[in-house]
Amino acid sequence: MRGSRLSCVLCTLLSLFMVMPASVASAATEGSGGSGEVTIHYYDSAGWAKPFAYMYGDGVRSASWPGERMTDDGDGWYSVTVDAPHGLRVLFSDNGKSQHPGANQPGYEVNGEAWFVGSTRHDSMPEGMKVHFYDYANWGKVRLYYYSEAARGPTWPGEAMHADGDGWYTATIFGTQPARVLFNDGGSRQTPASGQEGHLVTAEAWCRNGVWTDTRPDGVLVMFHKPSGWGSPRIYYYTSDADTGPAWPGNAMKHMADGWYSYTITKYAKARVLFNDGGHQVPAKSAPGYEASGGMPLGRRRLVLRRSGHRRRR
Repeated sequence: MRGSRLSCVLCTLLSLFMVMPASVASAATEGSGGSGEVTIHYYDSAGWAKPFAYMYGDGVRSASWPGERMTDDGDGWYSVTVDAPHGLRVLFSDNGKSQHPGANQPGYEVNGEAWFVGSTRHDSMPEGMKVHFYDYANWGKVRLYYYSEAARGPTWPGEAMHADGDGWYTATIFGTQPARVLFNDGGSRQTPASGQEGHLVTAEAWCRNGVWTDTRPDGVLVMFHKPSGWGSPRIYYYTSDADTGPAWPGNAMKHMADGWYSYTITKYAKARVLFNDGGHQVPAKSAPGYEASGGMPLGRRRLVLRRSGHRRRR
């Protein structure tokens, strides 16, 4: 009887040991066997706007192509954070359309936090030279072509510039400094003009209407107190009949508090401004706009306003 009980205990223990390796192996696969999380950064020089990252490695694979949409970190940089298995590789795409590496090629190898500019991997954020361009002629999209005496730049029309949201566009040049730069809309419009040499840039620089500065040029902060009976105010601004801001009736202003509204003009350092709500308007129709520069409040107190020169008809 004792021998029978001993045999049963031994059989139970043997069964447990036979099952355990399979359970442990399963847990290791699900846990990826990695070394914690890793962040992958990607610079969108192609102007994809919605880069995706597809990742795979030992025990880990993105659920389906094109993978995970990357987070916009600003200035053209995108990132994604994932568990880091051994042998992690990544492919980038514009939601499955264009991709690199190309189709049927292995992904870029990742051994820790990495920054990718094109096919080049960096172990820390690479230094570059930022170039800023104001879309003065309302192209809607801007590309940057650059070159130097030592090397040609990207294929024409160049790399995508990234909209800052206020008329300004930004791109970073990596590995070519100083550089000569030209801007274009991806079509027939460009500056400097065709056949002309690019502008020499040696450090971060801003270009607005052909004028280059080493700091961001001034804009105009306009504050307006909404009169009684008005709806939401809009602002229209211009410098001349040939050089205007938005189409009439202009852009919506941002509500601050106590009836005050604000708007920052980034196209000009000084301008003439008119306010309206789609029905009311100040100054009145056919009167020139108020002169505005720097930061100035309009509407609550009496201001001495010059009305000489250009007259705007609305």
